[in-house]
Amino acid sequence: MAAKFAILSLSMIFRGFKIGQLVTLKSEGIFMRVYNIKDGVIKCGWYDENKILRFKKYYISELASMDEYFEHNLDD
Repeated sequence: MAAKFAILSLSMIFRGFKIGQLVTLKSEGIFMRVYNIKDGVIKCGWYDENKILRFKKYYISELASMDEYFEHNLDD
């Protein structure tokens, strides 16, 4: 039973990103929610201007946590 729990935990959290977390692209600042994490690829979702839920997969290097985003983008 412990091994099953460990596998589930690793699939829900990857390098500080976890399912349900708000993230943004480092390049554009689009805010998205993490829906899935698999093999180092994070599937994110966001609502477009027509309120349609869109999904796209990103490599971890393309994403920033909200804390990281605000740390680098707030004016002092």
